[in-house]
Formats: sequence, structure tokens, C-alpha cells
Amino acid sequence: MSLSDHQAEAATAAPSESTPTPAHPLDPILNTIAAVGAALAADDLDAYKAATQGLHAPLPPLTEQGSQDVAVALGKVENARHLGATESDLAAARAAYLPLSEAAAELALALQAGSSGAGGVAVFACPMTDSAFPGAPAKARWVQTSGPTRNPWFGAEMLECGAKINP
Repeated sequence: MSLSDHQAEAATAAPSESTPTPAHPLDPILNTIAAVGAALAADDLDAYKAATQGLHAPLPPLTEQGSQDVAVALGKVENARHLGATESDLAAARAAYLPLSEAAAELALALQAGSSGAGGVAVFACPMTDSAFPGAPAKARWVQTSGPTRNPWFGAEMLECGAKINP
């Protein structure tokens, strides 16, 4: 096989596991929300602020296949996705991220339960977030694209605390 044949084969190869292929029109926003959570899991405020910039793109319209649960959850995502400008520390960033994270988890679960799917993300929950930041609930959910559990509520302190939720 020549070098050009290898290059052509590489160009048409399937995407890697680290780059999810959008299977649903809402996967890009879910992937962006997952990137915000990943930055928090890494205790990286600068990456958090950079990732939140992707939240401001227009959301795609729902198709006729969208269920009522999907529509409600998408509305919650729309209302909660304006963050990143004022958070000055990780605790504030985590508190600001909570409504968006919960809305994204609800949206992903609604999509996964329906026929349209949402193959790009998995939903996780931490059973002990009440000490993560002031006003935190006892439990909180988040979405992530791949890999082992990466808890955005505690970062390195409790990175693997949580469990995957199935629809």
C-alpha cells in the first residue's frame, strides 16, 4: 500500500472515541455542556470560561419527533446556558453550572429514552454534592462524553465519585 493509500484510508477512518460523532441535532450542545463539566472536573477555571463560550450558539429547533419531555428539558437548557462571564472561582463556577448541568442531564435522559437517541453523552450522578459549594443540593447530575467518571462538583478532591445513570 502506498503512502497516498494510507493517507486516504486515514482520512476516511471512523472518528476516535475522544471525538463523539453527533447522532442527534442536540448532541453538539450536550457535548459543549460536557466540556464545561470536564473543565470543572479538572479544576481549571480558565478552561471552564473558554468552554462556556460555546454555549452561546443558537440551539437547533426541535423536530416533530421531539417528545414533551425533550421540549421541556431543552427549554431548561436554554434558560440556564448563560454562564461563564462572572464566576471568579471554582465554587462559584460549580454553583453557576448546576442548573445547566441538571437540565442537560434531563435532556440527555429524555433523548436516550426516546427513539431519537443522544449517543454523544452519558449521564452521571454524585450522591453527596451538598458539601461541594454553598447551597449545593444533596445529589447532582452531569453529562460527560466518555471515559471514567469525572465529577465536576469536587474535581481532583473526589474525581471518581458518582455513578452512570441509565434512562
